[in-house]
Amino acid sequence: MITYKIELAKERFEELLNDVEIQDKIIRISNDTENAILISKCRWNSIKETLFLFSITGMKDSIMKGMEIPVDECSGEVEW
Repeated sequence: MITYKIELAKERFEELLNDVEIQDKIIRISNDTENAILISKCRWNSIKETLFLFSITGMKDSIMKGMEIPVDECSGEVEW
């Protein structure tokens, strides 16, 4: 993660947006007392989806259990 002081971040804001969106960088912007993180919309949507899934009772355990199954042992059919 790259850290920029707020003054420099203001000067380079458009460049930072491009870095975040195109190169998927995570940027910390700080002053003497505060910090903020700049991330892409795509990464933020991913974080929100993960938080949502983990908020469902038992979903985290189900995902972790499913990750232990080799792909070649998975069925191509969905039983919903």
